[in-house]
Amino acid sequence: MKDHFLSKNLKKRSFIFKSIKEFKNIKILNNSFYQVILKKKLSQKQKTNLNLKYINKLNIYELNFKNLKIKMDQNKVKIVKAKNTHKREIFKICKETKSLSRFWIDRSIPFKFKKNYLFLWLKNFFLNLRGDLLLVSVNRSKVLGFVLLKVKKKIIQIDQIVVNKRFRNQGIASKLITDISNFTNYTKIKAGTDSKNISAKKFYFSLNFKKKSSCYNYHLHT
Repeated sequence: MKDHFLSKNLKKRSFIFKSIKEFKNIKILNNSFYQVILKKKLSQKQKTNLNLKYINKLNIYELNFKNLKIKMDQNKVKIVKAKNTHKREIFKICKETKSLSRFWIDRSIPFKFKKNYLFLWLKNFFLNLRGDLLLVSVNRSKVLGFVLLKVKKKIIQIDQIVVNKRFRNQGIASKLITDISNFTNYTKIKAGTDSKNISAKKFYFSLNFKKKSSCYNYHLHT
């Protein structure tokens, strides 16, 4: 399946596959980027035969809102739906934040894209190309952080959650997740994070998320 977001921003044909069988049946094209996301890790022999490079392991966490462990709100912040007037500050936060995505890990991805990855991702929300709901944490009209959400099979999925680096460790990310239930009637929420991102894992566990599964990311550049 073609990845339109990456094709446009990497300026090369980009594809994404979720099974080895599907990947094996394609013709590998020159000047292209292939992503393969699998539930099971490939052996060294399989990687070699398919010319795939292992990038990272993504842990998937899940929570029923009724089991959410609510933390004491330490800030006089409000959680509201994002408006066009918030765009400038949201984009500024994006450009100041280093994403811990697989794109940062992959040395073959151009630095210019890595630097602008979050900004491009959130820009797509305002173009109605990505995500279903964007919530922002505001204090006196200043944006402190945001969470971008997708609805997938009646489950809320955290697509991106980012807090302004000057306001981290103040309960803002917790407040963003806690207040999701005020904007939707879905009862289950999912989140994914790199298996080596210790702080993110501790954060999700502190809210009572449970690890449900993992997936493995592989890339091929031609």
